[in-house]
Amino acid sequence: MRLAPLQKIGRPPAPPAPAPARRPTVAELEERRLLALRWLSLAAVVAVLAATWTLACAVGDAMAAAAQSFPWR
Repeated sequence: MRLAPLQKIGRPPAPPAPAPARRPTVAELEERRLLALRWLSLAAVVAVLAATWTLACAVGDAMAAAAQSFPWR
């Protein structure tokens, strides 16, 4: 039976040095830009749909209120 070797008492070993930060390539920047543009376009479409829905609801409510106050016979 073999025992594990004893560790030295003192400071723990230093962690490995981090790799130097590399700059993104032009292709990566272009890909990020296109992805951001795609999300922005999707957000714009959702905003237009929400505004259209809100306007349609407001017009429907106004028409319903006008029909209630119209003197039907």
